Amino acid sequence: MTKTKSNRRPEGGNNLYALPTSYVAVDTETTGLDFDFCALIEIGATRVVDGEIVDTFD
Repeated sequence: MTKTKSNRRPEGGNNLYALPTSYVAVDTETTGLDFDFCALIEIGATRVVDGEIVDTFD
């Protein structure tokens, strides 16, 4: 009998090595770090499906 690799850890929860292959990465650029005085000047996003970039926004 052979063992199959599980995505579950013995302690419970998902294995950290089983990372998602589809996600959206978001990037923002501001004029500084103080949100009371600084502004958001740019936003960008990249959509990844099955490890391939399928769409971008900037």
